[in-house]
Amino acid sequence: MKSVSIEDAKGNPFLEVIDVITPEPLKPSKVIEATRLPNYQKVGNIISIQLAWRGRNYMVQMFFPQVKKPSRKEVQDQVRKVYPDAKLWGYQVSDYDPGEPLLQIGGQR
Repeated sequence: MKSVSIEDAKGNPFLEVIDVITPEPLKPSKVIEATRLPNYQKVGNIISIQLAWRGRNYMVQMFFPQVKKPSRKEVQDQVRKVYPDAKLWGYQVSDYDPGEPLLQIGGQR
């Protein structure tokens, strides 16, 4: 914020004006983009998933063939197809790492 002080004829502070209209500087936001897997003609998101199954913690990656980030319920439904009764701890969009295994989730036909 900018403030300006106005003085009287004798040089004493008379009034202070504060600019409250000046907007805060814009902060960059993270843009989520879809990924195209090499050797496949599908566009979607790679989701890194943390889960617990049968007393052990696992971290897996799944490819969802949709541009938007899947909801927690969508991720939970797909995880339970591979790991029945698994507890989903968390998930996030991640980058493609060719050295890591990747499960592909079927899209709509």
